[in-house]
Amino acid sequence: MDRRRTSIVALAVVLSTLCAVRRSASATAISAEAESHLVEIIAVLQKEWVYRSKMDWNVFRTRVFEKAGAAQTIPDTYDAIRLALTMLGDRHSYYRTAGGENMWNPESPTQVTGKCEPAPIVTPSLPADIGYVRIQITPPTPKLAIQDVLRKEDRPETIGWIVDLRNSRGGATWPAMAGIGSLLGEGTAGFFVDALSKAMPWGYTGGRAWLGDETVEEIAAPYRLRVPNPRVAVLTDIGVASSGEAVAISFRARPNTRSFGTATCGLSTGIDTFLLANGARMNVAVGVMADRTLTSYGGVVEPDEIVEDPTQVVPRAVAWLRHRSPSHR
Repeated sequence: MDRRRTSIVALAVVLSTLCAVRRSASATAISAEAESHLVEIIAVLQKEWVYRSKMDWNVFRTRVFEKAGAAQTIPDTYDAIRLALTMLGDRHSYYRTAGGENMWNPESPTQVTGKCEPAPIVTPSLPADIGYVRIQITPPTPKLAIQDVLRKEDRPETIGWIVDLRNSRGGATWPAMAGIGSLLGEGTAGFFVDALSKAMPWGYTGGRAWLGDETVEEIAAPYRLRVPNPRVAVLTDIGVASSGEAVAISFRARPNTRSFGTATCGLSTGIDTFLLANGARMNVAVGVMADRTLTSYGGVVEPDEIVEDPTQVVPRAVAWLRHRSPSHR
């Protein structure tokens, strides 16, 4: 074989090797589809997440893409998305696939067995002069059913009310707010405070539960209590989460009001949904809940009076409403 032919053969071998290396690199690189999906998610979080100023986004991005590795399809990115949710750490933001599957921070109460599970609720017989209304968010207590209870319990001898929110999970805040509005009272009851400290108020006026300038739920003919702005004892426990916490916060700093029980679950943030290009959704914590004095929460809501024993929660509430100890009959 002459030197020229040898050189040509050698060049061919080199080119062949380079092509093989390029094919191998191409096969192990993340696909454009997978990369674009993760870039879109990170962009939404970096722009909208309430705690965004506290995150090192360069580190965040690097770790997410390291986890994604050579992902070729969007489902291949799911482990990276789970890592992203874990790194956020807020326990409330979540991702919903285009197929409808929800994906959470593994530390979220929805993912940890026994997390935010309260002790069995104990509700002893109540005296005739105490009104009692129980509110559930999931499954929801209908707003008109709440109104019916207020109407039934509002007797001439009623001196105060118990609003029982124990084990009231996330769901739709506003039907409950409209239903209990007659007892909550009119005006601003709370706020969502965003990353720039901009506060959007929520509250109740004349049958309307509202958020900012928008009426989000309404009752045509709301019941009016015999005695406006009565004393109210609010009951909470670790089962109160998300929308349940919004209702609890609405009673914070209300005149003639005191809360009893144990701290809530700790999901007192507001979620907004952002549609992604492939039909998936990022549900992002965009604000923390604050009471009518603009005291911000974002985590658990502590009651005014801690009562660990479930059998004593209602008696302590009744005693406060009556201004006397549970031992006095």
